[in-house]
Amino acid sequence: MRKTFVLFIILSIPYLVFSQIRADFSFARFNAPGQSPYIETYFNFDGTSITYDSVDGGFQSKVLVTLYFQQDSTIKNFKKYEISSPIIASIEDSKSDFIDKQRFALEQGKYTLNIELVDVHNPIDTIKANQEIFINEVSNDLQFSDIVFIQDYEKTKTDDDITHAGYSLTPYVFEFFPTQVERIVFYTEFYGMQTVYGDSAAGIIRYYLFNKTTNSIENDYAGFQRIKPSDVNIVFNSFNIEKLPAGSYDMRFDAYDMTGNIVKQQSVSFSRYNDNVAKPSNPMYGVGLMEEFVASIESRDSLNELMMCVIPICDVDDDKFIRNNRKSPDNEIIRNFIISFWEKQDPKNPYGAWKAYELEVKKVNAEFSSRNSRGYATDRGFIYLKYGAPNTIRKQENEPSSYPYHIWHYYKHPKRSDARYIFYSTELSTNDYRLLHSNVIGEVNNPRWQRDLQRRNTPFGTVDDENVESQYGSWSEDLYSLPR
Repeated sequence: MRKTFVLFIILSIPYLVFSQIRADFSFARFNAPGQSPYIETYFNFDGTSITYDSVDGGFQSKVLVTLYFQQDSTIKNFKKYEISSPIIASIEDSKSDFIDKQRFALEQGKYTLNIELVDVHNPIDTIKANQEIFINEVSNDLQFSDIVFIQDYEKTKTDDDITHAGYSLTPYVFEFFPTQVERIVFYTEFYGMQTVYGDSAAGIIRYYLFNKTTNSIENDYAGFQRIKPSDVNIVFNSFNIEKLPAGSYDMRFDAYDMTGNIVKQQSVSFSRYNDNVAKPSNPMYGVGLMEEFVASIESRDSLNELMMCVIPICDVDDDKFIRNNRKSPDNEIIRNFIISFWEKQDPKNPYGAWKAYELEVKKVNAEFSSRNSRGYATDRGFIYLKYGAPNTIRKQENEPSSYPYHIWHYYKHPKRSDARYIFYSTELSTNDYRLLHSNVIGEVNNPRWQRDLQRRNTPFGTVDDENVESQYGSWSEDLYSLPR
């Protein structure tokens, strides 16, 4: 399964921004013999990030989802629908994550999937993102579908829900398995065996975990099943991973023909964190120093600071761990995460990597902290820590018609050259400058940024008016187009 997390990139500070939807997204591609291939899309919505309103029986949140697959200027498939959270008795109750899955038939080719999410009860909270997707041609050759991790499943006799092999599957959209996940459930389909080999088709599919750290197969996590003379063979099984150590793994599938030759392979990567299994000691320089440093910290607030400040540079798996465990009562979970995180950054000298990053965190805390947020948790601090210091910063804080704003310019940027960001502050008494617009793919992109910037003097303007009239004393367009 190809996993994408563009929605986290769109969110300027994952889960720290109070009024923004947090959603994890993934997809999987399948074939249907005699029909077009199709793709399934999966969302996991963080219930705590979406606005709840009263309904009969309690409170509920709703997200308006728009998905469309585009080739050049032509829309090939489209859905617009609402997804609702479970109803809770009171607004103080725990707001659980909830899942959405959809299915789209698509011909072979390259598509741009465009995504828009709107918080129905807070429409100003909107997320837009896009993702390139390639659909393979249905052929007479042997093929695997994408691999799907499963959170839950149930046998069903109806077609009201998206089903596979008679089961309604609830996808596990993450590529990170924390300690509390004790079983990894997986599903894939293998196509074309009967077409290629006829009614005498035979062979096996072997599935196993491959440890990318040790570059070896985990023999305790392996199995196989026989291939039937059919054009669709389904592999739907699981491993108990309670004793699987922390590390990076591949879930691999090898299809063998009747002579014992591998004829097709498929794999997907994931990470495991497991504080129930002791990690082997690492004699490399700096590892012991990091462990001693973290062990010496007794304050939970200080441990949380060490964990939260890495959000700008962490991957989606680590971000999910932080989100799930920031309120955990177990300090050892946090200590183990911090040590593991910096060992991944620099296996030979994790303590040195932390100290170098700590200097940058101190800079952003000194420069960007506001009344309500530490510097690393602000939009400017996030961008600075993620991409480094900009080449130029232009501050405009006293224009008569605009809110105070800063324009950052990067000559070179990991995602593009000539990258620009504009931050603005609508609360004139604070140092909280939020990201208003950027030309970097995956960041906040607001075609109406000039109008929003100039709402200081026109707060009740026509919100649907796309034309931006020139405002007295405003240099924003010039400074953004020609940063200096």
